[in-house]
Amino acid sequence: KKNGFWCSGCQAVVHRGCRSQIGPCAKFVFKRAGKTANVQTWSTDTILAGWLKKKKTKKNSWEKSWFVLQTNHLYKFESPKKAKHSAAYDLNAVTAVDRGDKGRFSLQLTSGPMSKVLHLNASNGEEGGEWFRAVDDTVKKLQTAASQVDASNAIG
Repeated sequence: KKNGFWCSGCQAVVHRGCRSQIGPCAKFVFKRAGKTANVQTWSTDTILAGWLKKKKTKKNSWEKSWFVLQTNHLYKFESPKKAKHSAAYDLNAVTAVDRGDKGRFSLQLTSGPMSKVLHLNASNGEEGGEWFRAVDDTVKKLQTAASQVDASNAIG
């Protein structure tokens, strides 16, 4: 499969190895699978997309799914061809993003009194690091925006 990256700013599509040559407009980039993905099907809010394995809750096994990271949510799909997601994780509910080894990372999600850990695994350490940084940066931006709103509400 060919893997490429798409810039939501200029719509440039480049090979994985040439990604560093994308211009400064490339603030949001996502990975797409070659012939199976349709770039136009994802929103410009898409930051990153690709295959990850999610650890099943009750079994010590992993389920491979297509994930799409957007500005407020991480969506899980059966494949990039599916139009409807099978799960949506609200990134505003993430309280911690932890990096493991060999491409693994986890999200601590808290909603009211409930807490859940979402364990994800990329195919290798490089992709895992890319996913970790993208999710961590997105969560930090959301937390900063929320704290600015809270601060302005406290003043007013």
